[in-house]
Amino acid sequence: MGANAGGPHNVEQQTQIVKATLEQLEKIETPGKIVPLPFEYVAKI
Repeated sequence: MGANAGGPHNVEQQTQIVKATLEQLEKIETPGKIVPLPFEYVAKI
């Protein structure tokens, strides 16, 4: 799966992802609901 919580060593992006995830966790009313977040990490291979 790779870097599901942002790019390696990118603390700012990782923090934003965790905050957005927790905000959605409070809002979701249906178990199993998937909410796309506006973040993308493309690995440089």
